[in-house]
Amino acid sequence: MSNDAIFETLVEQCEQTVLELTLATKHMTTMAEHFRNKEVPRASAHYMATLGHLEKVRELMADLAVKHSEKAKP
Repeated sequence: MSNDAIFETLVEQCEQTVLELTLATKHMTTMAEHFRNKEVPRASAHYMATLGHLEKVRELMADLAVKHSEKAKP
């Protein structure tokens, strides 16, 4: 894989991470609104969606760390 291809992959992963964080933020905002209205089941659903997006972020970041470790010099 060329350096350009490696960097393009890293850029794509960073952009996907930003998207997942944006979606998590939107769910958190909706969750807060539901809690404000004492709509616990609806808030809980957005809590789970938030966790799902954050898990995707964790996976993307872990993959970036592994890729870095493969290229890093001790």
